[in-house]
Amino acid sequence: MVGMSASTLKERLEAVTAMTELFRFERFLYLALSIVSVLVLFAFAFNQWSVSASFSTVVAMCGSSGAIALSLGRILKMWSQALAFLADQSVTSGE
Repeated sequence: MVGMSASTLKERLEAVTAMTELFRFERFLYLALSIVSVLVLFAFAFNQWSVSASFSTVVAMCGSSGAIALSLGRILKMWSQALAFLADQSVTSGE
């Protein structure tokens, strides 16, 4: 961003703002999935702590922690692509 003019930076910021508005539903969906998964994880952790552990409890804990990792990974990927776009780096779907 060293040699970037103010107008180019403003155009890029407007483009990132438009992209984040476009994917607002997806961001909120991932955020809701993360919140629900954390609540499920805490509920089953408390259940395992207070009552005897069962196979279904362990599977539920693994599933919710995986959903947390997946949804937060997608959110972080979106923001890293937005920052790469602002920094005038190439943004590909594989990164």
